[in-house]
Amino acid sequence: MPEPHRVFVTEGTFGVLDDGVIAVETADWSNGLVAPMTQGALIVTGINTGYVEFTGLAQDSPPGELAADTWEEIVEVSLHAPAGNLQVESLDLGPVANDAALLAP
Repeated sequence: MPEPHRVFVTEGTFGVLDDGVIAVETADWSNGLVAPMTQGALIVTGINTGYVEFTGLAQDSPPGELAADTWEEIVEVSLHAPAGNLQVESLDLGPVANDAALLAP
């Protein structure tokens, strides 16, 4: 399992962005937790401003069953990464860390 990283959250969101593109006008906010865009997605958090911890893991198959009683909310979305440079980014500070895994293999 990869090491956790911290990302700075602004206005309650951070991004899983492809090449830093924030196509917010294409965001689909229908599930309330993850807003997929034409490139990448925005992630909604429980805080307005500050740091949250995340662990990113790229997989080439669906995850196993999740313990639904462990999580308050679970959603599944498909992300598009045409540039192949999908990574977690603060919307204010940019990419989280050079050693944070790219999420688009």
